[in-house]
Amino acid sequence: MADNQDGPIESEFWCVWGGHKERPPTVRQFQTGDAMAEAMRLAQLQPGQTFYVLKAVKAYRAEIEIKSVFLDGAGGMTEGKR
Repeated sequence: MADNQDGPIESEFWCVWGGHKERPPTVRQFQTGDAMAEAMRLAQLQPGQTFYVLKAVKAYRAEIEIKSVFLDGAGGMTEGKR
């Protein structure tokens, strides 16, 4: 299972987004009910505004490999990975 800064990539999660705001969602909810409760809480604080519960359905991440080459004093090279 791959990890990222916030936990396993394979974990499903939901976010709440207020369509009227410029700012994207920043909090991940790991239970549907928690996301719905947060959307309702925000809607009560801002009457007339719509809040959407969004479910992450797919994740993409590019991985890179970094190689280093050590140069020895005799002119040879040895390879290492980081």
